[in-house]
Amino acid sequence: TLRHSLPQKMAKICEPYVSGKLTAKFRNLAQLSGGDKGKRPILLSENGEKLEGFDFNSNAPFKETFPTNIMVMSGSNYGQLILHLPSFTPKDDLNAPLSATHYQLFSHLLLLSDFTYKQDSMEYNPCSPEVHARKSTKENAIHPIINYPEESTTQQLSVYDGEPLPPGTRLLLILGVKFYRYDKLKYIDLPSDSSMQIIKVI
Repeated sequence: TLRHSLPQKMAKICEPYVSGKLTAKFRNLAQLSGGDKGKRPILLSENGEKLEGFDFNSNAPFKETFPTNIMVMSGSNYGQLILHLPSFTPKDDLNAPLSATHYQLFSHLLLLSDFTYKQDSMEYNPCSPEVHARKSTKENAIHPIINYPEESTTQQLSVYDGEPLPPGTRLLLILGVKFYRYDKLKYIDLPSDSSMQIIKVI
């Protein structure tokens, strides 16, 4: 669910074996719950914060690629997040590959439900399927990597539709920075040098 929720541009940042790494993370969450081995519930509502810091590309950890201090605040309703990015200078503050000429920032908010194991289907199913996997994505414009400060920005991400969200759910905030090389009037992806991480679980 998590990887499949990502827009195509963000999904390209993922390293080849990221699905297996995510499965291991969720398996570890199940170990924190009671019950028979292999059938324990996955309680994100209790242990979801253990997903914080997960890098989708271990070759380019997000905190090393984009070490700027990002502020995350809850909105007036559960399901809303406010993201504040202070001013930064791309040339100085981005750990970009030498071949990169441009960069692009992404923010992705995903709502996940707790999971329980269903014996009849022998698989895990979300406890609140009606809201599970709701998402909201912001895609910033492509900017040049220059020695000139970017203005601070504030944006809101929301999966709140006016109705209170049920208990047993958590919000995952994923941030990504993607690098490009501009050549012959085209932006060429540099996914192996780009970075993405689960920054916050609320």
